Amino acid sequence: MPAPLPCDSRCGRERRRSSPSSSHGTSSVQFGEGRKWNRRYNDFYGASGQNAWKIARDGLLHAAEWSDEIDNWQAPFINDDSKPLWYRGMLFNELYALTDGERSGDARLAQT
Repeated sequence: MPAPLPCDSRCGRERRRSSPSSSHGTSSVQFGEGRKWNRRYNDFYGASGQNAWKIARDGLLHAAEWSDEIDNWQAPFINDDSKPLWYRGMLFNELYALTDGERSGDARLAQT
């Protein structure tokens, strides 16, 4: 999840800063007519599909840390000049289409 962009709002004379967050609790994916796979986050939040609030909260609490970890994970691929620029750009941007088609989402699956 990318780091949320902070928002400023005014309530009378008071000024508050907030960060929006969005998540989903769809706990599994299915490839065509094949086998269903649980998403990786089920290991942490369960597979009830009722944990979107907890996921969003954790995303806000750990946004900077997780963003740094994602950058570090992707860097060797993105900075590999032996691959064409279009390939490096699409490598991570298009992964969601593998499991969610037109919807974007988290394609990391649990190993069973």
